Amino acid sequence: MPENRKPHWPNVFLVGAQKAGTTSLYDWLGQHPDIYAPAAGKDFHYFSREEFYGRGYSSLDARYDSYKNEPVVINAGVNYIFYPQSLQRIHDFYPEAKILLVLRDPVQRAFSAHGFMFKLGFEAEPDFLKAIGKEQSGLLTQSNSDQSNLTYLAHGLYGQQLDALYKVFPKSQVHVAFFEDFVKDTRFELLRIFTFLNVSPEAHVELTRKNTTGGVRFRALNRLFYGDSPLKRLLKSLGFNKLIKPGTMRSIRTGVRELNTSKGQKRSLPPEASQQLIPYYLQDMALLQSLLDRDLTAVWPHYFNTPRT
Repeated sequence: MPENRKPHWPNVFLVGAQKAGTTSLYDWLGQHPDIYAPAAGKDFHYFSREEFYGRGYSSLDARYDSYKNEPVVINAGVNYIFYPQSLQRIHDFYPEAKILLVLRDPVQRAFSAHGFMFKLGFEAEPDFLKAIGKEQSGLLTQSNSDQSNLTYLAHGLYGQQLDALYKVFPKSQVHVAFFEDFVKDTRFELLRIFTFLNVSPEAHVELTRKNTTGGVRFRALNRLFYGDSPLKRLLKSLGFNKLIKPGTMRSIRTGVRELNTSKGQKRSLPPEASQQLIPYYLQDMALLQSLLDRDLTAVWPHYFNTPRT
C-alpha cells in the first residue's frame, strides 16, 4: 500500500462484469451524498492497463479532482475481474478495499456484449455465433482491445474469476450481486450495497438505467470516438487529449453514443445460441455456486436443468 495514501484515492472497486448493469449502478451510487463516483472514474481501467498503471498512483489525481470528503470513493473497471493481476494490484494499492461485483446470465451477457462491441465498432462480425466461433478458434489478436472486448465466452466464466478474487480478498470485503435481482427489485439490491458500504440507506436516488445496448444509427461515428481511428491518433499527436479533462471526454463520448443509439432496435438471443452455449458454462457454474454457497437455480435455472456433455 502507498505510504502516503491520499483521501481522494479509491477505496471501493466495482470490478465487473461487463454488460451487467455496472454503468447504471455506478450512476446510482454516485448520487449518494457519501459516495464519490466521478464520471472519469468509470471504465478507467487503471489497474489493468499498463499505459495507466505504469504512470504511478499520482495519475489517479486528475480523475478524482472534485473530491469533497466523501467517505466512499469508487473506481469502476469492468475488466478487473477478468485479469487476476489487476485484482492483486488493487490489493497492493489498498488491502482494505471493498469489492463490488455484478454477475449476469453468462450467455445473455455474451450476447449483449457482442451487440455493444459491434455498435461501438470494436467488433466487425455482426453474427453473434460467428463472433463466438472466432473466439473459440483462437482467431483473436493478443491486443488489449481484442482480449478485453471480444472474449465473449471467457468473460462469463464467473466461477474461475471469483475463485481468483477470493484468493486476493476475503469474502467479507466482497459483495456479489446479480443483474437479474436488480431487474426484479432495483431499490432493494441498491440498499444492500449501501449497507455493505456503511452509508445511509435513506439517500434519494433516481433509478434511471444507463448504457443500454440498443441499435446503432452510424457505426462509423462510434468508431471515431471508441476505436483506434486516424482522427483520434491525429488529435492525440497534437496534444488535444491533454486539453480536455478525462471526465469531460467521457461525457462527450457517452453523449455521442446515446444520441447514436436506436432504441427501437432490440435484439433477441437466438434459441440455438442458448442451446449451443449453455453447456460451455456448466462446470464453471457448479464452481460459482460452491464459492458463493448459494443455490443459483432460482436465478439461472436453465444452467442446472441441462445435462453435462
